[in-house]
Amino acid sequence: MVDAVDISDVALTALSKQHPRIHTICADLDTFDLAVDRYHLVANIRYLNRRLFPQILNALLPGGMLIFETFLKSDKKEMDNGFKREYLLDEKELLHVFAPLEILYYRETDSGCDETPARLASLVGIKP
Repeated sequence: MVDAVDISDVALTALSKQHPRIHTICADLDTFDLAVDRYHLVANIRYLNRRLFPQILNALLPGGMLIFETFLKSDKKEMDNGFKREYLLDEKELLHVFAPLEILYYRETDSGCDETPARLASLVGIKP
């Protein structure tokens, strides 16, 4: 079973039409709670809600994988991509938060996209 959580019912409807076996959950991740010991994989892409950090760790089954990528704070204002600073990661924040995982990959880098320059942090880890 695959769960897809998004606040946009438009996006979820489009997803369910293309992939009817995906279980869609229309919810605001500011208030939604992840189930404990449920997932073999959690993917968090370009979204940051620090409230979910402990829930993500608890939601992973032993041997489960986390793929996490989102925006980093930068010394250059134009690299903040218009986000408020509280919605941007500090340097090495993901490494510290997800230290209980076996980290397979970690990188902090510029996105390389000229249209929307940004700094990104990427992490892949496995729950022991």
